[in-house]
Amino acid sequence: MNRFLSLCCLMICLPPLVADEIKPPVASEEAKIIQKLVAVEKYEPEVVPVYGWVQNGLKKTLTNLGVDTKDVKNWQMEVKKDPRPNRGGFFACAYDAKGHILALSGNGPWLRNETLRTFKGLPELRSIHWDHNGFVGNHPEIDLYDGSGYDALSESKLQDIKIGMSFNDKGMEQVAKIKGLKHFTVFHSRATEAGIRF
Repeated sequence: MNRFLSLCCLMICLPPLVADEIKPPVASEEAKIIQKLVAVEKYEPEVVPVYGWVQNGLKKTLTNLGVDTKDVKNWQMEVKKDPRPNRGGFFACAYDAKGHILALSGNGPWLRNETLRTFKGLPELRSIHWDHNGFVGNHPEIDLYDGSGYDALSESKLQDIKIGMSFNDKGMEQVAKIKGLKHFTVFHSRATEAGIRF
């Protein structure tokens, strides 16, 4: 019983992980991008085993894009707790033997426009599948997640995007400029008929 109490006390006293303590097993420059993303969102994340359905989804997506997934590995973190409404969720990536991130998958508002622009530093990125990115209604941060940050990825290897929530016509306009894009899904978003015309 004393050991159990000591362990509980130790767990309570340990400080939460901060961005620079999150160490994705990817190329160092790409790991810095993930660490910056965590720092911007001010989450308290923890590294967890990759959900089976996420791992299978990442593999299937990459296979459908013609990527050899034999040596592809996955990594995931999730938010421990966040009392703010519509915050948190998880962040997962698939990466190759050289540590280059190939695909991103997640839930919750992680992908601000400024963050999307940093993905220019992920030279092998092929897919972004993201649910509930941003906010709804009159939230003061809603436009930070509108998708206009895809403007930095027009020349990237990005072929596949699934996005929603705060995403709007500004994002639609920028996604339409991604030269290698093959698949695009938008849902539960602020996109309108005007955006679809892009």
